[in-house]
Amino acid sequence: MEQRRMTGSGMWTNFFAGVLAAIAFSPVCLSAAPELATANGNDTAITQNSVQMLEPEYFKLGIKYTNTTYKGYYSWITSARLVGIEGIPGWQTLGLSMLTDGTMPSLVYTLNFVGVWEFVGELTLYDEHFYATARQKADCALVFALTEDENGNAKWRIYKGRLPIAVATSEGGINVSGYWGLCVGDGDTTTGGIPFNNDLSYEYREPHEAATTSASQTLTASECISNYPVFALLSDNIVRIEFPDDTYYDHTRAAITLETGAKEPGMEDVTILDPEL
Repeated sequence: MEQRRMTGSGMWTNFFAGVLAAIAFSPVCLSAAPELATANGNDTAITQNSVQMLEPEYFKLGIKYTNTTYKGYYSWITSARLVGIEGIPGWQTLGLSMLTDGTMPSLVYTLNFVGVWEFVGELTLYDEHFYATARQKADCALVFALTEDENGNAKWRIYKGRLPIAVATSEGGINVSGYWGLCVGDGDTTTGGIPFNNDLSYEYREPHEAATTSASQTLTASECISNYPVFALLSDNIVRIEFPDDTYYDHTRAAITLETGAKEPGMEDVTILDPEL
């Protein structure tokens, strides 16, 4: 782990113990999975309505994300990327569950794994600045939906998912605790009462005397081009809470690339990709 303190003292050693003390992870939970069906040969296919997906035999996965947060006397910027995976990811079919825009997906899947992440963080406390890099393990649960657009074309979408929160500390290290959400209203950071939403485009605003809460979100869809899960998806969401004398701002942006298929001799079970963010 490389670490470098830019300026200031270590007087804020216990700062994040207070900031992140309330963070707790709650696992993704949907209804029971549909039955599996057998395809030609020895492949296993998952069928629901007119959609058929074959079980992945290998995984090529890339994830990058950034978070910018500020409020009052503190702010941080964190960038992260997946650099390794312990074992083989779990790919599981879940029960159907409607998206918040009213779309009923053909299939819903969860991707679970323990990742090795490379974090780069910058922290500002008052006029002091700190910088750190680290590689740490953290688990990850992402949920994707296979849907159809208005023209009947099959598309992959983000249903929900959480990425590890990592923040530089005044000691020059990286604190990994809790999860940032791919969708607004999810994750373990302050949401100001914003309801969970996985619309491709979403705007929210709720004014109150004490504070005004607003949010915006853009999620992309990816064309289904294979009988195996293959897609590239982006998530970009912002939460802002405006108080009379201060503003809380939280911006998370993520890129996820997944390629799976039938394994050929000599292929690795898992390969890490480097997506564009």
